[in-house]
Amino acid sequence: MKFLPLALTFTVLLSLNACHAPSLPVSQSLSPSVGTLQDFLVLSAKEGSKNDKDKGHDKGHNENRKPPKLSDRDWKDFKPRSRCERTPELLITDIVLTSTGESIMGPSALIGLRPDYAGTEIGLTIKGQFEKRNDKEFKLKDFLFQFETPLVQQSFIGKEPQARVLLDDSILLQVESVTKTEIKVRLNTQLLPDLYLKGNHRLSIELDRWYTDALLKVGEPAPVEVSALQPRIESVEVLRERGKPLHIKLTGRGFLVFPKFSYATIDGEFGFGYQTEVTADGSAETVVHIPDPNSFDLNPHHNLVYVTPFGVAFKAF
Repeated sequence: MKFLPLALTFTVLLSLNACHAPSLPVSQSLSPSVGTLQDFLVLSAKEGSKNDKDKGHDKGHNENRKPPKLSDRDWKDFKPRSRCERTPELLITDIVLTSTGESIMGPSALIGLRPDYAGTEIGLTIKGQFEKRNDKEFKLKDFLFQFETPLVQQSFIGKEPQARVLLDDSILLQVESVTKTEIKVRLNTQLLPDLYLKGNHRLSIELDRWYTDALLKVGEPAPVEVSALQPRIESVEVLRERGKPLHIKLTGRGFLVFPKFSYATIDGEFGFGYQTEVTADGSAETVVHIPDPNSFDLNPHHNLVYVTPFGVAFKAF
């Protein structure tokens, strides 16, 4: 990913990837289900694939089920994509809403974030210890970045900015101030279906090669049209390197920014999600690794199933 430093504002510009119903609360529009989120996604993928193939459709199939709340089980094997290492010298002791001072840290928090898909910025104050002995002191400029217009959301990959605050290992938060014991940030919830998963999300602070993290509670989100959250695939493009098929790029809507909150299969085999970009008009692109690049071209026709907590989309290409 390309970054361009801006000396006057000390910001970093994240480039745009060149591969370029009634309104109801989600909790009222979907029925209960059990298990971990991954269990839910795998089951939905199997059912969605079977139903759409039987119907011969290239459009989405959406079960009327409510995804499970995120719990600590969903984060059991969490490891940062950046490969940062945990250190006890960095520590988060509390996460509070800047506007009220109320704590939203951990499963026992009395309140949670209230995200709004239409566009709300939420101020958070993170308290703790944010200095590592014998390492350099990080300044505000080390955390700053700016998305290139018209991006509003983009999965974080790479190493820049070198200091960062992330939600769910993928969503960059805008940092407003930094001290050794407190970091103030803003979370933009616009066009972010990830936060319509209630429960425990993970907030992490990465300073160079070190990190610390804590669970953050997301509560009842603002009402949204259910169709806005459901995935839709408009086109599929095979991305190649020196002629070898490595990834597929999906263009559409309703893609999750954190890859592990979605599940994709190509010809029945699981494909790892890589990165999602969302623009201001709601259109999105997501990249998925091809499971078996060596055999991919042996078949001229392929079937894709893309699953999120809010629906299943099927596409033949």
